[in-house]
Amino acid sequence: MTTPPRVRSGVGTPVFATPRGAFLAILALAAAFTMLAGIATALLRPDRFDDFRTVLTWSRSWLTGQLLYAAGPTDTVDYPPWAIAIFTPLTLIPDAGLNLAWAGLHVILAPLLPYLTLRALFPDAPPRYAIVPMLMFLLWDGVWTTLQFSHVTMIAALLAMIYSERRPWLSGALLGLALTKPNISGPFLLWILLMRRYRTAAVAGATVLAGLATFSIGVHRDPGAVLAAYFGDLRILYAGINPAVGMTGLRWFFEALVPVPAATAIMGMVGVGLAAFLWITGSAERRVTGILRCSAPTLACLSTLLLLFNFTNNMMILILPAVVLLLYVDDPATYTLRRGALIVLQLLLMLQPTLHAYRVLAAGSVLLAAVEQINRLIVLGLFVSIAAIFSRQLRSAPAT
Repeated sequence: MTTPPRVRSGVGTPVFATPRGAFLAILALAAAFTMLAGIATALLRPDRFDDFRTVLTWSRSWLTGQLLYAAGPTDTVDYPPWAIAIFTPLTLIPDAGLNLAWAGLHVILAPLLPYLTLRALFPDAPPRYAIVPMLMFLLWDGVWTTLQFSHVTMIAALLAMIYSERRPWLSGALLGLALTKPNISGPFLLWILLMRRYRTAAVAGATVLAGLATFSIGVHRDPGAVLAAYFGDLRILYAGINPAVGMTGLRWFFEALVPVPAATAIMGMVGVGLAAFLWITGSAERRVTGILRCSAPTLACLSTLLLLFNFTNNMMILILPAVVLLLYVDDPATYTLRRGALIVLQLLLMLQPTLHAYRVLAAGSVLLAAVEQINRLIVLGLFVSIAAIFSRQLRSAPAT
């Protein structure tokens, strides 16, 4: 079996110079204040932990033999069965210190996310290049709106990408853990397959199957029946009479024009089109020299935001690869444009007008409807920008 070539991504001139001295200290203090303020707010508002605690409640119910899925349209479960089984050990943590322990873990993980994103997309970049995206990310409002499992699964997915060549078994186990949230880890599974890291994919698949089998044994059902019940709940949530839309999904535009069933069908076609485009992109990146090697997972992260329901917290995490790519891609022709775009983007993500508009603007007003589109337009703009950079590099790449 031929070993796949090592994936390398050329690093260009940084859009922003690494801050130094007093300026670095000021930015670091501002980032630390934003992070600690977000954590303090979360500890004072237990609803920020609702998603985390709901999953643990599901895990405890599973331990009593409850199927969880197909319980009715008002009691749906959107986490996969293997996630319920894998997260069950967390129920051993004493309830009194649960929120504090989970918040403390996020304080550790949040600065790691930009660093690992840089390592995954640009393996040859100097470590100091992580300082700018780290400061940018920690200053974003919305990173701390919900303390769920997204940070953990994104870290696992990035590590799986980093270790996929040298340690496929470890990479596969990490990817299997990340697949507890498929909307976060799906883009990285796609990259693993496109780059032909088949051992990593096999170990990840085995991890998922082990979790599914464990869940099925606990509820005395066969895995096929469990999956059928799980997908039934997903249909209710995302393709039912009143499907979830989210802050970044394209479904909002289609539902404004056509009935819900037609919008669902259109979203299905858009999903197929995006999947085909991502496969073509990734295949070209693997075959052609002299072009990006990281646009496929980055575009896949943005596609997840455009297609699926996501909280603001997920948006912050899934656009991070796009921001890192725009910071360091070797594309001199777009340097000035990327610099201006990233300044505007940073201001929008720090201020998050969409989150705060609900407090001051009347429900149903035209102005509120316009502000609600900001996050969708951010994601769509990032997708188009990166796709354009990739396409231009592909056209100018040397023949192979």
